[in-house]
Amino acid sequence: MTSRVKEYFRRYPEPEYICKEDGVGDPERAAFFNSLTEEEQITVLEQEGAPKDIIAFLRS
Repeated sequence: MTSRVKEYFRRYPEPEYICKEDGVGDPERAAFFNSLTEEEQITVLEQEGAPKDIIAFLRS
């Protein structure tokens, strides 16, 4: 786990799931997540319990 992923979890210890339809969420959190590399993003999603099929799709 990289230092940036650790920082993400330090700042945001609770998972956040957002439906595209409502678009509700923390824009600061989204910006930080988007600044992570693809592998770091996948690590975050895995740690937050994202479904394995979504992780597999992202890896392809």
